[in-house]
Amino acid sequence: SPPSPAVSSVETAASQDHSLDPEEFHVFTSHFFTTLATSGYDAVRSWVKDVPKFLQKKYVFVPICRDMHWSLCVICNPGAYFKKSGEINKEIAQTLLNEVKGQESDIPLDSLPGSCILLFDSLKCHSLGGVSRVLLGWLKTLVLSISANKKHEAVINEVFKKGKKGIFPALSPQGIPYQTNGCDCGVFTSLYFWAFHSMAGKLHMTREWVQDFSAGGRRAGTQYEISGDPYFESFSQSHEVGLWREKMKEECERRKELWRKNHSSSSSNSSSSGGGGA
Repeated sequence: SPPSPAVSSVETAASQDHSLDPEEFHVFTSHFFTTLATSGYDAVRSWVKDVPKFLQKKYVFVPICRDMHWSLCVICNPGAYFKKSGEINKEIAQTLLNEVKGQESDIPLDSLPGSCILLFDSLKCHSLGGVSRVLLGWLKTLVLSISANKKHEAVINEVFKKGKKGIFPALSPQGIPYQTNGCDCGVFTSLYFWAFHSMAGKLHMTREWVQDFSAGGRRAGTQYEISGDPYFESFSQSHEVGLWREKMKEECERRKELWRKNHSSSSSNSSSSGGGGA
């Protein structure tokens, strides 16, 4: 699991740890979104080897680095409407499509799985619509690539249709900590990941939860479930962010020195085995 920041209130947060199991999430590097956004799906086709297994992840973390700014996107329950084989669960998907159209559902919404995209942006610089359009398009292409039943294509298209009131809405959590300068976006992106990873295990993300979150959390307080969690509150103070910033600098220097040693060692071995001519 990710390291805890050296902050004064982390002990309070750690006492309520709900970290994700390694099998429950996947983390991409920032190169994934950059490559996908600039070069399209074919350029990242090899990034997911086992699509059905990937769709069973509860959360997929996608760090974004664009326009000299960092943010974090979290895809929640990407395969909630699909079977383990990768085929769409048409009954659940159709029930949700009917609900989106305003028709009554025979299945309680709190018993149906919920999917969404969450964007954590400390300066609100990245376009929620632009980010979700790229990721939803990729997810749809990913699912269609393994779907054996062409009759399900229309339903799959509807599942990944962009829109705040759709089945897979893109949302920005309210009330989370934001940076107060122009240089800490990387620090906040790291903290967003640490905080969400540490508390996500207690989220019961149903369709009803997603609906309420999309509406601002007025009915069940779902917005506060994230922003009011001790892990997010633990880095709401500037001095605590400063401590994490210093910790990240130390880690970067440590890794840089480790790389230098490894590179130097590799160069020496290459020189010693380079051999002479005949």
